[in-house]
Amino acid sequence: SKKIKLQATLKMPELNVLSSVLKQPIAGELSLYSTIKGSQNEPKLNASLLLKQLKLSGQEIQHALVALDADQIQSAPQGQMSFQLRDQQQNITLTSQYQYQKIANQLDFRHVKLLAPATKLKGNLSVDLHKTLINGQISGKIHQLLALKPWHHQHIEGGVSINTHFKP
Repeated sequence: SKKIKLQATLKMPELNVLSSVLKQPIAGELSLYSTIKGSQNEPKLNASLLLKQLKLSGQEIQHALVALDADQIQSAPQGQMSFQLRDQQQNITLTSQYQYQKIANQLDFRHVKLLAPATKLKGNLSVDLHKTLINGQISGKIHQLLALKPWHHQHIEGGVSINTHFKP
Protein backbone atom coordinates (compact mmCIF):
# COMPACT_ATOMS: atom_id res chain seq x y z
CA SER A 1 0.00 0.00 0.00
CA LYS A 2 1.35 3.42 -0.96
CA LYS A 3 2.17 6.01 1.68
CA ILE A 4 0.36 9.33 1.43
CA LYS A 5 0.64 12.76 3.01
CA LEU A 6 -1.58 15.68 2.14
CA GLN A 7 -1.73 18.97 4.01
CA ALA A 8 -4.21 21.77 3.45
CA THR A 9 -4.75 25.16 5.05
CA LEU A 10 -7.65 27.52 4.46
CA LYS A 11 -7.70 30.98 5.99
CA MET A 12 -10.55 33.44 5.88
CA PRO A 13 -9.51 36.62 7.70
CA GLU A 14 -12.86 38.38 7.22
CA LEU A 15 -15.95 36.25 7.92
CA ASN A 16 -18.20 39.23 7.24
CA VAL A 17 -18.12 38.33 3.52
CA LEU A 18 -20.38 35.38 4.46
CA SER A 19 -23.10 37.61 5.99
CA SER A 20 -25.21 37.70 2.83
CA VAL A 21 -24.98 33.93 2.34
CA LEU A 22 -25.87 33.23 6.00
CA LYS A 23 -28.55 35.97 5.95
CA GLN A 24 -27.29 37.33 9.25
CA PRO A 25 -24.31 39.40 10.37
CA ILE A 26 -21.12 37.50 11.13
CA ALA A 27 -17.61 38.70 11.87
CA GLY A 28 -14.33 37.12 12.85
CA GLU A 29 -11.50 35.10 11.42
CA LEU A 30 -11.44 31.42 10.37
CA SER A 31 -8.50 29.04 9.89
CA LEU A 32 -8.86 25.41 8.82
CA TYR A 33 -5.91 23.02 8.98
CA SER A 34 -5.99 19.41 7.84
CA THR A 35 -3.56 16.58 7.26
CA ILE A 36 -4.21 13.18 5.73
CA LYS A 37 -1.36 10.72 6.08
CA GLY A 38 -0.63 7.04 6.41
CA SER A 39 -1.24 4.35 3.86
CA GLN A 40 -3.56 4.57 0.89
CA ASN A 41 -5.69 1.76 2.37
CA GLU A 42 -5.84 3.17 5.92
CA PRO A 43 -5.35 6.94 5.88
CA LYS A 44 -5.44 9.00 9.06
CA LEU A 45 -7.04 12.42 9.27
CA ASN A 46 -6.16 15.29 11.56
CA ALA A 47 -8.22 18.46 11.20
CA SER A 48 -8.80 21.60 13.20
CA LEU A 49 -11.03 24.61 12.71
CA LEU A 50 -10.10 27.77 14.59
CA LEU A 51 -12.39 30.79 14.86
CA LYS A 52 -11.14 34.03 16.41
CA GLN A 53 -13.17 37.05 17.50
CA LEU A 54 -16.38 35.39 16.30
CA LYS A 55 -19.53 37.52 16.39
CA LEU A 56 -22.70 35.66 15.43
CA SER A 57 -26.34 35.85 16.58
CA GLY A 58 -25.53 38.42 19.25
CA GLN A 59 -22.78 36.26 20.78
CA GLU A 60 -19.12 37.20 20.88
CA ILE A 61 -16.59 34.42 21.31
CA GLN A 62 -12.89 35.22 21.42
CA HIS A 63 -11.71 31.73 20.49
CA ALA A 64 -13.45 28.58 19.24
CA LEU A 65 -11.52 25.45 18.30
CA VAL A 66 -12.87 22.22 16.85
CA ALA A 67 -10.34 19.38 16.47
CA LEU A 68 -10.77 15.90 15.03
CA ASP A 69 -8.40 12.95 14.71
CA ALA A 70 -9.62 9.94 12.74
CA ASP A 71 -8.12 6.51 12.06
CA GLN A 72 -9.48 3.76 9.81
CA ILE A 73 -11.35 6.35 7.74
CA GLN A 74 -12.41 3.90 5.03
CA SER A 75 -13.42 0.92 7.16
CA ALA A 76 -14.53 2.00 10.65
CA PRO A 77 -13.75 5.65 11.42
CA GLN A 78 -12.70 6.23 15.02
CA GLY A 79 -10.66 8.71 16.96
CA GLN A 80 -10.79 11.74 19.21
CA MET A 81 -12.73 14.97 18.94
CA SER A 82 -12.75 18.16 20.95
CA PHE A 83 -14.58 21.45 20.97
CA GLN A 84 -13.33 24.42 22.95
CA LEU A 85 -14.77 27.89 23.54
CA ARG A 86 -12.78 30.59 25.29
CA ASP A 87 -14.10 33.96 26.31
CA GLN A 88 -13.41 36.38 29.17
CA GLN A 89 -10.67 34.07 30.49
CA GLN A 90 -13.12 31.19 30.80
CA ASN A 91 -13.04 27.90 28.93
CA ILE A 92 -15.70 25.42 27.97
CA THR A 93 -14.28 22.16 26.63
CA LEU A 94 -16.11 19.14 25.24
CA THR A 95 -14.02 16.05 24.44
CA SER A 96 -14.85 12.52 23.37
CA GLN A 97 -13.58 9.40 21.70
CA TYR A 98 -15.80 8.25 18.88
CA GLN A 99 -16.28 5.25 16.62
CA TYR A 100 -18.61 4.68 13.71
CA GLN A 101 -20.21 1.20 13.58
CA LYS A 102 -20.85 0.71 9.87
CA ILE A 103 -23.16 -2.33 10.03
CA ALA A 104 -25.36 -0.81 12.75
CA ASN A 105 -25.07 2.68 11.21
CA GLN A 106 -24.32 3.90 14.73
CA LEU A 107 -21.96 6.54 16.06
CA ASP A 108 -20.57 5.83 19.54
CA PHE A 109 -19.18 8.59 21.76
CA ARG A 110 -17.11 7.24 24.65
CA HIS A 111 -15.55 9.12 27.54
CA VAL A 112 -17.58 12.26 26.76
CA LYS A 113 -16.42 15.07 29.05
CA LEU A 114 -17.75 18.60 29.36
CA LEU A 115 -15.62 20.92 31.49
CA ALA A 116 -16.66 24.51 32.16
CA PRO A 117 -16.46 26.95 35.06
CA ALA A 118 -17.83 25.12 38.13
CA THR A 119 -19.01 22.34 35.79
CA LYS A 120 -18.01 18.75 35.09
CA LEU A 121 -20.19 16.33 33.12
CA LYS A 122 -19.21 12.93 31.72
CA GLY A 123 -20.77 9.94 30.05
CA ASN A 124 -21.14 7.69 27.02
CA LEU A 125 -23.61 8.06 24.16
CA SER A 126 -24.56 6.11 21.04
CA VAL A 127 -26.53 7.62 18.17
CA ASP A 128 -28.54 5.36 15.85
CA LEU A 129 -28.15 7.20 12.55
CA HIS A 130 -31.06 5.31 10.92
CA LYS A 131 -33.63 6.49 13.44
CA THR A 132 -31.75 9.42 15.02
CA LEU A 133 -32.15 7.90 18.47
CA ILE A 134 -29.75 8.37 21.38
CA ASN A 135 -28.78 5.74 23.93
CA GLY A 136 -26.48 6.30 26.91
CA GLN A 137 -25.89 8.35 30.03
CA ILE A 138 -24.57 11.79 30.98
CA SER A 139 -23.94 12.64 34.64
CA GLY A 140 -22.16 15.26 36.69
CA LYS A 141 -22.65 18.56 38.39
CA ILE A 142 -22.82 22.27 37.72
CA HIS A 143 -21.72 23.56 41.13
CA GLN A 144 -22.73 27.18 40.49
CA LEU A 145 -24.82 28.30 37.51
CA LEU A 146 -23.70 31.90 38.09
CA ALA A 147 -20.19 30.85 36.97
CA LEU A 148 -21.63 30.34 33.46
CA LYS A 149 -23.17 33.83 33.23
CA PRO A 150 -20.64 35.04 30.62
CA TRP A 151 -22.06 32.35 28.32
CA HIS A 152 -25.82 32.47 28.99
CA HIS A 153 -26.05 36.15 30.10
CA GLN A 154 -28.59 35.37 32.83
CA HIS A 155 -28.35 35.87 36.59
CA ILE A 156 -29.07 32.30 37.71
CA GLU A 157 -27.71 31.04 41.02
CA GLY A 158 -27.52 27.59 42.52
CA GLY A 159 -26.20 24.25 41.44
CA VAL A 160 -27.54 21.35 39.42
CA SER A 161 -26.79 17.63 39.63
CA ILE A 162 -27.37 15.79 36.39
CA ASN A 163 -27.87 12.06 35.89
CA THR A 164 -29.62 11.57 32.57
CA HIS A 165 -30.23 8.26 30.82
CA PHE A 166 -31.17 8.18 27.15
CA LYS A 167 -33.02 5.10 25.93
CA PRO A 168 -34.46 4.63 22.45
